[in-house]
Amino acid sequence: MPLMRSNRSIEAWTGAAVILTGALLLGYVNSGTGKKEAPGYDLRATFKRTNGLGYGAEVRMSGMVIGRVTGYRLDESYRSVVTLRLNPDIALPKDTAALIHTDGLLGAKYIELQPGGDDANIKPGGSLVYTQDSLDLVDLLEKIVAMAKARRAEFAKSLAPAPPPPSSESSDPPSTPAPTLLLGRSP
Repeated sequence: MPLMRSNRSIEAWTGAAVILTGALLLGYVNSGTGKKEAPGYDLRATFKRTNGLGYGAEVRMSGMVIGRVTGYRLDESYRSVVTLRLNPDIALPKDTAALIHTDGLLGAKYIELQPGGDDANIKPGGSLVYTQDSLDLVDLLEKIVAMAKARRAEFAKSLAPAPPPPSSESSDPPSTPAPTLLLGRSP
């Protein structure tokens, strides 16, 4: 019996230690998130589709990270309005475009900014007018499969023998009987 109590007390202490460690870890993680606001200014971009783009996603320009996604909301037309926090030293022309891209085939989504040529810059709190939605991988695969099926059908059609031309007896020249060859007899 004393051995059984010893095992139960070890299990109880181990369980308490695991719960305490989990609570401390959870408290540590929650204490640092969302409290510190990065320096910079906010811009908004409106998209019809933002599949896979999450809070904290990178905002890039020319391959360099210049900001992060800091918020989402739906507008009155049920489009996704994304808030971007950009570094304070980045000035963008008014005709800058925001495109949602994927890192590799199955990587994380990010927003790529492509500056335009306008002389005036977007003011902090402004909106990016030109946007390109996220491409859904399933939609892309469906398009690829449809294209492959169409090419396969064209290829099979090109290999099929050509149908014989339509025959009509009136268009054929009159047939003449073949000469007969008589062997061994002379006339």
